[in-house]
Amino acid sequence: MTNTLNTPIEALEYAYPIRAIRYAIRIDSGGKGQFKGGDGLIRELQVLSSAQAHLIDRSSPLSPYGIAGGKPGTRGANILIRRGEESTLQEKVVSISKQAI
Repeated sequence: MTNTLNTPIEALEYAYPIRAIRYAIRIDSGGKGQFKGGDGLIRELQVLSSAQAHLIDRSSPLSPYGIAGGKPGTRGANILIRRGEESTLQEKVVSISKQAI
């Protein structure tokens, strides 16, 4: 799947061995202030079989900045849970091979 930032869950589940566990607004993640920023998203996906995934994330190293007196928003994170253990994935491009999942 390429060239889209918000691929519909139905398209992901149809094309790949993935199940959407959670797709929700990340409440109170947009900065505080008179002009509150927009909240981010939570996408929790379960890989159903051996797979290779590439994560492209250019925004999470920094908090979204506030403007007009608004405070910065909450930083994003990409977390891999494998065999019950959590690890935070590095920003930019991350490849996860089928052996890793």
